[in-house]
Amino acid sequence: MKSSKIVQDDFVFSTTATGIDNPTDEFLLELFDYSPDLSCDGIPKKVIKNFDELIEFFEAID
Repeated sequence: MKSSKIVQDDFVFSTTATGIDNPTDEFLLELFDYSPDLSCDGIPKKVIKNFDELIEFFEAID
């Protein structure tokens, strides 16, 4: 597993997932700095592309 430092911040997220008809089970999770209007504008702070990266992210903030 990769070791990456994650600073605990508040995030707003945007996500896209393939449909159930697509066997690849792909998704894209983009984490942005929190803003009161919950906008997902600008460059994401973190982009997660698969379940392994998602698990690593949760382990890093645990």
